[in-house]
Amino acid sequence: MRTALIVVLTLAFGGSLAAAPKKSTLPAPATISCASDSVDASATWSPVTGATSYSVEFIAGYDTNADDLVDATLNYSYGTAPQGGNTGDQTFSTSLGDFEHDFGSGAIAPITLHVHVKALNPPVKGGAQSNPYSAFCDVPLAGLFCHDIGQANGATLVGCPSSAAKYCQDSPIDPTSSAQAKAACEACFGVGNCVAGAIGNAPSWRSGSTVYVYGTGQGDELSCNNFSYLAGDIAWSGCAPIGRWAP
Repeated sequence: MRTALIVVLTLAFGGSLAAAPKKSTLPAPATISCASDSVDASATWSPVTGATSYSVEFIAGYDTNADDLVDATLNYSYGTAPQGGNTGDQTFSTSLGDFEHDFGSGAIAPITLHVHVKALNPPVKGGAQSNPYSAFCDVPLAGLFCHDIGQANGATLVGCPSSAAKYCQDSPIDPTSSAQAKAACEACFGVGNCVAGAIGNAPSWRSGSTVYVYGTGQGDELSCNNFSYLAGDIAWSGCAPIGRWAP
């Protein structure tokens, strides 16, 4: 079970606040590495003896004004249990879509992503722990190619059940690729929820009424009023093109 936290709380006190000192009981993981692909970001770290859980924190940096510079950050924290009896490298992964955030003009993906991990072993009687985090690992995001799958020209087209707004992969997006059309559809509707077919004579992958076209074709006269489709179009089966999943 994992929980994402996207809250920053700042408190200012006019006086002093007495509290029991926090105790550090476990060391930081000695090593950490990280990676990403077209779907997930992951972290791998060395186990810490005595840990009953781990806190994995990602810090995402966003460019909110299109100047290629980070001007906003958000922290995302996850808890995860030890794997394999806490022996051998420990790994955690989560969807890159978790880090998309709407600052007021539509959801955007981060341009930087960092992750660090700390071990936890809460005392039986409770109490705060100040165990140290590992060093940061910079999750590689460069090289990912992304395209909207839920919007076009600022208008909402598809309410993806996955909440994804973009489809990303680690090679250029090809509008004529059946495999990529399927992946874009599944990014929106979930793995295994898209089927191959055609809208008119244009080959496509679809989930319900939403169609991801990967070939040029024509809708049939009776049901689709002879609409024309281009590779990379998103269409409804009813039938006008409503956007693009590829450039």
